[in-house]
Amino acid sequence: MKARYWAIVATVVVLSLAVLAVVLPMITRNGHREAVASEIKSNAFETARNIRCYYIKAEIRVTENSETPGCERVDRVEIWSKGPDKYRIDTEITGMENIGIPPTRSTTIQNGRTVASLGQDGTDIYYNCPPFDYFVGQFDRPYEMANELNALIDADLVDVMAEEVVSGEDAYKIEAGKDERTSLGHPDTAKRVVSWVSKENSICLKKEIYEYGELASTIEVIDYRIDEDIPDDIFSIDKRGKRIREERDGGYREIAPEQAEEVCGFTPIYPGYIPEGFHESPTTGWRDPRPSDLPLDLPPEYAPMWYKPFYITYTDSITEISICEAMKYDTHAPEIDSLTVSAEGDTVVLETSLSGGRTAYYEPDTQTLYFLLKDIKVRIRANLPMEELIRIAESMG
Repeated sequence: MKARYWAIVATVVVLSLAVLAVVLPMITRNGHREAVASEIKSNAFETARNIRCYYIKAEIRVTENSETPGCERVDRVEIWSKGPDKYRIDTEITGMENIGIPPTRSTTIQNGRTVASLGQDGTDIYYNCPPFDYFVGQFDRPYEMANELNALIDADLVDVMAEEVVSGEDAYKIEAGKDERTSLGHPDTAKRVVSWVSKENSICLKKEIYEYGELASTIEVIDYRIDEDIPDDIFSIDKRGKRIREERDGGYREIAPEQAEEVCGFTPIYPGYIPEGFHESPTTGWRDPRPSDLPLDLPPEYAPMWYKPFYITYTDSITEISICEAMKYDTHAPEIDSLTVSAEGDTVVLETSLSGGRTAYYEPDTQTLYFLLKDIKVRIRANLPMEELIRIAESMG
């Protein structure tokens, strides 16, 4: 009996050791991957906090699809970014000749509150652009370094897949993203993004975007420089010899905070919290509707969704926090419609809770947080992690 007992014990020990031999390396690998993921997020935070200006040269390759048969589109871009309000992108698009589109070149420049789009067929210039709205806030930026870094900082999940060399630089191959279980809507396309980020500073060096399992596009950084001085004349807008297609006044006017009630119809609400490094005294202004051919005294039932908004703008050395507030004249509209939040198509909108039982809506693609403060609607946009935008919103009451 004793011999049989010890034989069983020996078998159990051998089996346990065999299981450990398999499981222990897996635990060790998982622990290492979690440590690397934490390192990637930490490096991204440090880089985003300290960056002052940058230059990027990149190629964007779009795979042939049903809309562009026989085409391998290639966008070559050069980007200069300096401070919170200077940005330039030079773009050359090739590979579309099979559908009758010749190679094209264009330049878009933001210099303060002026934005210019210079193309081969003419130039558009927009003056007095509000801090938040279309001309400054949403023109196409194929590579925004702060956005890439903050996407890593915000990520709930960072899966480290491999270590590789990209453009001569040691990099981690990763998948990162938010937990979208709180999303109001999910993209119509099954999208997957694989990125290669620098081991040194977590800057995105390459990105592959897959849709329905097929490679849709690739972004690869050819060269980049951080915090090397960029001359201001890079951002100058020269109209000489250009055919001007359109010149438009965006309607932004700086005003003192005490003028807001008379001009906008309400008393603005200021945040009690602003992240470290931002100037404590913001610039303030409003958007005059008259350049858009709207009167100052529209009846509430005819007022646009964001009519006569007031802007509070905080800046640091590379970015700005733009807070836009407007009266909720559309009293019968559902909250999400009044805030102009849309979770359709490829747009992801995450729903989150604020103090006092309030709800906020966050768009990762535009880094914008929307919410209501009684009869005032608010949207905050900044190249900051989502958690920071929530802290700002929480501090507003």
